[in-house]
Amino acid sequence: MNTEALLLDASSEMLFLLDAPSLVIVSASKVAHDQLGYVPGGLIGVHIGDIECALSDLFFWDQMSVSGSELEAHGSFRRSDGSVFNIRKLAKKVGVQGEYYSLRARPERGSQGLERGFYDLERHMAATLEATQDGILLTDTDGSILNMNRRFSELWPLPETLLESRDGLGIVAYLDSLLFSEPGAVNQPTILNKVVELLTDPEGDTFERLHLQDGRVIECFSHPARTQGRTIGRVFCYRDVSERMRQEQLLKEAGLKAEQAMKSKSQFLANMSHEIRTPMNAILGMLKLVQDTDLSSRQLDYINKADGAAQSLLGLINDILDFSKIDAGKLELDSQPFEVDHLLRDLAVILSSSLGKKPVDVLFDLDPATPPFLIGDSLRLRQILINLSGNAIKFTEQGEVVLQIKVLGQSAKDTTLRFSVCDSGIGIAPEAQQHIFEDFSQAEASTTRRFGGTGLGLSICTRLVAMMGGELKVQSVLGQGSTFYFDLSLENAAFVNQKPLQAAGPLLEPLKVLIVDDNATARRLLGSMAQSLGWLVDTASHPQEALAMAEARLARAQNPYELILMDWEIPEADGWAVMTQVYQRFAPTKLPVMIRLCTHDQELLEQHRAADHTDLHGCLVKPMTASMMYDVVMNARVARGLASTPQKTVPKPEAGQLSGMRVLVVEDNMINRQVAQELLMGQGAIVELAENGLLGVAAVKQASQNTSTAFDAVLMDMQMPVMDGCAATRVIRDELGLPRLPIIAMTANAMASDRAACLKAGMNDHIGKPFDLQHLVKVLLTVTAVAATGHGADVLPSATASESASSCV
Repeated sequence: MNTEALLLDASSEMLFLLDAPSLVIVSASKVAHDQLGYVPGGLIGVHIGDIECALSDLFFWDQMSVSGSELEAHGSFRRSDGSVFNIRKLAKKVGVQGEYYSLRARPERGSQGLERGFYDLERHMAATLEATQDGILLTDTDGSILNMNRRFSELWPLPETLLESRDGLGIVAYLDSLLFSEPGAVNQPTILNKVVELLTDPEGDTFERLHLQDGRVIECFSHPARTQGRTIGRVFCYRDVSERMRQEQLLKEAGLKAEQAMKSKSQFLANMSHEIRTPMNAILGMLKLVQDTDLSSRQLDYINKADGAAQSLLGLINDILDFSKIDAGKLELDSQPFEVDHLLRDLAVILSSSLGKKPVDVLFDLDPATPPFLIGDSLRLRQILINLSGNAIKFTEQGEVVLQIKVLGQSAKDTTLRFSVCDSGIGIAPEAQQHIFEDFSQAEASTTRRFGGTGLGLSICTRLVAMMGGELKVQSVLGQGSTFYFDLSLENAAFVNQKPLQAAGPLLEPLKVLIVDDNATARRLLGSMAQSLGWLVDTASHPQEALAMAEARLARAQNPYELILMDWEIPEADGWAVMTQVYQRFAPTKLPVMIRLCTHDQELLEQHRAADHTDLHGCLVKPMTASMMYDVVMNARVARGLASTPQKTVPKPEAGQLSGMRVLVVEDNMINRQVAQELLMGQGAIVELAENGLLGVAAVKQASQNTSTAFDAVLMDMQMPVMDGCAATRVIRDELGLPRLPIIAMTANAMASDRAACLKAGMNDHIGKPFDLQHLVKVLLTVTAVAATGHGADVLPSATASESASSCV
C-alpha cells in the first residue's frame, strides 16, 4: 500500500503538486477533487490557471518563480460547474532542483456566501475591459503577454494563429509590420517591443504615438503593475485617435483661414479707409477754405450743409472702423472729465442738421439733479446718443423724439444715469426686437431699402454700452414708437472754476415768459428749462391763445410778458403774422422780446428778413439746453439795449500762430497739398511741398545745409509712390543724421497699427485725415517746442493725442 497517498488523501486541505516550468498539476488530493467537483484523477494534467480565477492569481506564480521561500496569498478557485470560492493558499518549491511546486489551499471562512459576489465581480471586470474603447494588453516582467481584450485585436487585426498561441514575439513583429516608416528609414522600437522582445522595462508611465501604413494614428499609454513595491508587469492601453487628429487638423486649418480672413478684412478696411479719407480730406479742406472767404448768408448755409454731409460720410467710415476694432477687441475707452451741457450742445447741432424738413420735434429732457461735470468717454457716449437719436429721427415721420437723461442714484463719488431716446415713430414688432442688436440687422427686411443704413449702428452701440458697464435695451409697440435706454454709473468730476449759468445783469431778475407750442411735450420741457433759469413761465398751445393771454395781462394791469418763445411751425398759424399783430397791439415800451422756436435751419428766417424788415429778435433751434436758451435770450436783450452782457463768440484758431515756422508737406495728392499749404499759410507758416518721399528727403537734405532755410517740421504722408513716408523718415533719421527734426505723419491710414508703424519708423506723432486744423496747429507747436529745448530722446513722440478730432478738415 502507498502510505504517502494515504497520508495525502487524509488531509483536510486541498493539496497539489505542480510541474514548476509548466504549472500543470501532476498530483492532487482527494479533497481537492471533491472540493472542485472533479472525478478522481480529473485534475491530473490540468493547468493551474484553469482553476484559479482571481486577478491576483495572474502574478502569483511569477512571484513564486523568483521567490526563495514559501509564498502565501489569497485567491479564488473555480469549480467544474463554474462556481467560485475564495481560498487561502501556500506554495513552496520542492524537489532536488526545485522542479515542483507544492500547493496547499483551504477555503476561507464565509467564502461560500461570497462566492457568487466574487464571481459577479469577476464578470463585471471582464465586461468593463471589453466595453472600453481602448485596446488593453497585459504583460509580465518576462515579456510574456498575459491577456488582451477584444478591442485590442480590433485595433490591430491579428491573425487567428497569433490570437490562439499568444505568441508575444510574433504579435510584436506583426504590430511592427503595420507601422508607417519613411523610405529608407528604420522605426525606433516601440515600448511593447522593448518589453516583449528586448526585455527592457521602462521606468514609470510611457506615451507614444504610432502612425500606421493605412493612415491611422494610434496613441499608446502604458503603466507599470505593482504589488508590495515590486513591478510585476505592465498594462498597455491603445487608443485610435485618427478622427480626433483629423478634426484637430481641420480646426487648425479653419483657424488659419479665419485668421487670414480677419487679416484680409482688416487690410481691406484699412485700404478703403485710406482711399476714402484721401478725397474726404480734400473735400473738407476746400470747404474750410471757402468758409474763410466772403460769402452771403445763403452761400454760407450751402457750404455748411455740404460740410455737414461730408462729416456724416466721415462718421459712416468711422462706424465701420469702430465695428472692426470692437470685433477684434482693440477698441479702448478714454475716460476724461466732460461737461454735460457741452455734450448736449454738440448733439443739438448734429441732430437739428439731420432732421431735414420732417415735422418732428427733437427735444432734450435733462434731470436738474444731473451733475454738470462727469468723468467718462464723452466721445463714445456722444456716438451712442447720436446713433440712437438719429435712428429715432429716421423712423419717425412726424411727432417727437426725446432724449432724456435721468438721475437714478447719486453719491459723493458717482452718479447713476439713465439715458433714453423715445420716439413716436413706426415702432418695432416683438419678433424683430430679438435680433435688432445683432450685426448688420434691421427691424425688417424692407427697412434697409426704405430708410437706408448698414445695420451696424445698434450693434456698435450695444458693444460700446457694454464696455461702459451698461446694457442697451428697447421697449417698443408697433405703430406707436420705441424707447431705447441704458444705465451708466459715471464718476463725478468736481471743478471749482465752474462759472454760473447766469452772468451778473438784468437776467438775474425773474423774466415773465410765455412759451407757445402746439406739442404738449415741448411745452412741458421748454417750460421746465425756463423755470430752471428762475423765470416765471406760462404756456399756450396756439398763437391766438397766446395773444389773448398777453392782452389779458395788460387788461388786468399786470406787468406784460418780457419774453415770448413761439413755435413757428404750428399748423394753420403764420408766425410772421402773429408777430405783426404783437407789434400792432402793444406799445413800444411794452413789446416783449420775440424768439422763434423751430426745428429746421435759419434759411427761411433769412428769406423773410430780406423781404420784410420786421424785427424778430432771435431764433432757437430744437433741440436745445437751458444754457442755449439763456444765450439766445441774452443776446436778444443785448440787441434791444435791455442788457449789457457781451455776446459770446465762437473761438477760432488765432491767425499767425505758426508765424515764421518753416514746414515741409510731403504729399502725393495734389489737392491735399493745396489744402495743407493754404491752411498752414493762413496760420503764418512758410510752406514748401514735395510730391513723394524721395523728393521729400531731397528737400530736407538741401534745406538742412543752411540754418536759415532748415525746416522746423515735416508733415509726411505714409502711402506715396517712389518712396513711402516710413522709408523716407528712416532715411532722414539714419542717413541724413537728423534725429531731432519733428516729423508728423499726416495720413489717411487711420488704424492703430498705422500709428504704431509711424512711431516705429521714427516719426514724432500721427494725425489722421481728414485733420482738424486747431489740433494740427497744437501738435506743430508742441513738437517744435520740444525739439527746440534739446531735451529728451532723439525721437520725441508727442504727448498730444493724435486721433482724429470730431470737427475735421
